[in-house]
Amino acid sequence: MTVPEIPYTAAWPQETDVTPPVTVRVSRSGYPALAFRGEMPHDRDHHGVLWRRQIIAPGRGRPVAGRVHSHRQRTAMTDLLCHVSADPALSGHALHDTPPSGELSASRTLFLLSAEVREGHVTATPPLCHRCAPRVARARGSRKRSYTAVLVDEVRPWGVAGLLYDPTTLRPHPAADGGLTAVRYRSPRAPWVVAHQALISLHGITPVRLKLRSSAA
Repeated sequence: MTVPEIPYTAAWPQETDVTPPVTVRVSRSGYPALAFRGEMPHDRDHHGVLWRRQIIAPGRGRPVAGRVHSHRQRTAMTDLLCHVSADPALSGHALHDTPPSGELSASRTLFLLSAEVREGHVTATPPLCHRCAPRVARARGSRKRSYTAVLVDEVRPWGVAGLLYDPTTLRPHPAADGGLTAVRYRSPRAPWVVAHQALISLHGITPVRLKLRSSAA
């Protein structure tokens, strides 16, 4: 199997945002919350958070550099799929140092992250499968971009990154850096966000080194 050059989560030019106007309604909990006009069941996740709508048209044109498709990113996070190939991100990775007996099991997943990773680390980056991990790591190294590779025992839903709206004006609050705002599930802000990416927290972290010369095919 050849590892795809274009990540599964990449956004393509025709996959434009078609999020409808927002309004306010009373939620099931009895409190006001953000809603779409003409809202449909799939507009919310299992935690009741509202998600952007985006056209699904992969493979048309060239992928937009640095952007991910919200639905595919959410799927990769929920189902623990490799964000390059969309294969299940199970263990079996080519490691430089084999972990102690019992650490490498089918229930562990591998993440390559650019930040320092500590227990409970929150990320919007989905995991990688054993075929794609060496190629991704080699590509990062060739661009002189540092990374941390970790095997993770448990992945927990943490929240979302999205546009946070003012409950009174229904206008989005810009994030401090001009990007998306991280909002935790069950936070008072959760009813007022339109999610663009899923966030997860990582637990039971073991740093590892990959065998970058091993075959990725």
